[in-house]
Amino acid sequence: MPNQYKHIGVDLAKSSFVADLPKGVTSFAQSPAGLLRFLSQLPARAWVVCEATGGYERALARACHQAGVRVSVVNPRRVREFAKSQGILAKTDRIDTRLLSLFARKTEKLRASRAPVQAEAVLRELLQAREALVEALKHETNQAEHATGLPLLEGLAAARRALLERHIKQIDAEMERVIAADRDLADRAARCAQVQGVGPVTTAAVLALMPELGSLEKGQAAALLGVAPIAAQSGTCDKSRHIEGRPPPPAQNRLHGRTERRPPQPRSLRLLPAPPRTRQTRQSRSLRPHAQTHRTAQSSPQISQLFPCALITVAALRCAARGFVRFSPNGCDAAFHAVPKWLGRFFRMTTNTSP
Repeated sequence: MPNQYKHIGVDLAKSSFVADLPKGVTSFAQSPAGLLRFLSQLPARAWVVCEATGGYERALARACHQAGVRVSVVNPRRVREFAKSQGILAKTDRIDTRLLSLFARKTEKLRASRAPVQAEAVLRELLQAREALVEALKHETNQAEHATGLPLLEGLAAARRALLERHIKQIDAEMERVIAADRDLADRAARCAQVQGVGPVTTAAVLALMPELGSLEKGQAAALLGVAPIAAQSGTCDKSRHIEGRPPPPAQNRLHGRTERRPPQPRSLRLLPAPPRTRQTRQSRSLRPHAQTHRTAQSSPQISQLFPCALITVAALRCAARGFVRFSPNGCDAAFHAVPKWLGRFFRMTTNTSP
């Protein structure tokens, strides 16, 4: 049972990490010496819990696995939602460390992270290196479409593309060798190859990024990958189901092909109705053109005010073009005081004729 273990929350950073030990919150250096010092201070039956922090958790998880200590690398989003449910809004290293310990004690189905196989770790590193080379080759290919015509630059660009392609082929050959050398990976790769459309690169991505395949029940693999539709039903409202989608990193694109769900636009972005117009006297209307000079640049006309002004402007322009009416620059504001300032300037420029 989870309560038989002593959960130790660890908040990781680039150069150090903080652990919630029985004697208190203690800071350690993110180094081999700091990890050894941390492992030496762990109590019996300790269960280390940390968040996935972009790769900084790998050294800690590897050290715990080598020392025989249970460790769980949890999703930061789950921990943050748990903190909100507990009314904890502040976020510091000490708070996050104790929060991880509390999260582990309250979670009944907390799973220990699986110790990575050496071949899987090597395959993951090769796959990440390959994705970086593919991105660089894509950048070079796009730049080649806008070549300047200089022979020197075009030759250097062609040499870079050839070098990147050669490195990608070398990594592909190394990934095939690593898979063939491990019996378990070779068996799972053979099963993946039976699926139509799955090639060597996709097989390597599946084996490196989803090592749990082969030990999951029906439906768990889709949920783990993030392509299982999530129910959204409450009372009589039953909305359509969508996958939990966010843009995945490049190494995971070929697993689910960027099937993220775009959030709908909020209704607050729609145009607001125009404010009611107040009744003005003749004196206030006559002073309005002078008062408009003090308006700030932030004021902008509403759509409902702009439409009738545009109709008046078009009608006046047609009359001026046919010779029925001739306007002076000073008479424009007096005759059309309802036109906004910026539209009045445009009207004066378009109708200004010599007397």
